[in-house]
Amino acid sequence: LVENRATVFFYVQADGYTIRGDMFSFKGLKLKLEPGKSYRIQMQRTVEAQRLHRTTGYGLYCNTDALFKLGIINESKNAKSIIAGQDSVQCASYKGKLWFFWGDTTSWEYPIMKNGFRSVCAYAEKTSITQSRPIRYTYLMNEDQSFTRAAVDPANLFHEMKDITDFDIATIWTSGVTTVCGKNEKETMVAHGFARLRDSGEQYIVGALVWNDECQIFHWEKTLHSNLLHRENVNVSFQDIWQATNGAVTCKDSGNVYFCTPFPLVTVPSSLDSWCDALHYSFTPSVR
Repeated sequence: LVENRATVFFYVQADGYTIRGDMFSFKGLKLKLEPGKSYRIQMQRTVEAQRLHRTTGYGLYCNTDALFKLGIINESKNAKSIIAGQDSVQCASYKGKLWFFWGDTTSWEYPIMKNGFRSVCAYAEKTSITQSRPIRYTYLMNEDQSFTRAAVDPANLFHEMKDITDFDIATIWTSGVTTVCGKNEKETMVAHGFARLRDSGEQYIVGALVWNDECQIFHWEKTLHSNLLHRENVNVSFQDIWQATNGAVTCKDSGNVYFCTPFPLVTVPSSLDSWCDALHYSFTPSVR
């Protein structure tokens, strides 16, 4: 076709972009093929957001680099060659850094990375984030530098529920990561932990997590709810709260934390004592 300088109709499509169809609604254009010649095709963007790059995993800019030869590399400070991908991210601004917690992490060695379902954590300096470069994560490592350690220490969970052992826990996911007012008016990073029991998709435990700055890990502070237990006088369903806590917003003006799905359906006072007390959670007035 190129040698004969033929005219060929090309269909054109791309996610988030469109091109006007012809009288038969064919979206594309005719191009005359000539050796060494290139064409520029203009399309109309249909979404406001523009994807710049992947934020985790290997080959963040592989397609862009292959096309434009920009030489962009993944600038994470450690473990960049082990992670294949991550999802279900939670993020909180705490003490000058952005802290990230992922629900699932996969590696090249095996789809389920060790501790990959126990929440993996990394932080980034706010000044390192730009539109032209990937986020420079620093992942939390084990003492022997093996990648990667869990972000949740469930020791207190086993103390509260003596029939549960570490082997019984299949996954521990974090959700609703935010900051509240802790002891002595000190800013404290908190979250909810959702522990699902092994060999059972129905049994779960929801707990209040409190970040330990010295150990750099979430401690299971207190169990808030479990379908293995019966708790009276609880104002809300903690299974509903778990589904609602993909986003937690601390409002300093009202002194409350709101859990959004995307609307703020559930709230709790933004103090450490309230965060760890199931009786302090309630539906917002608009949904009562």
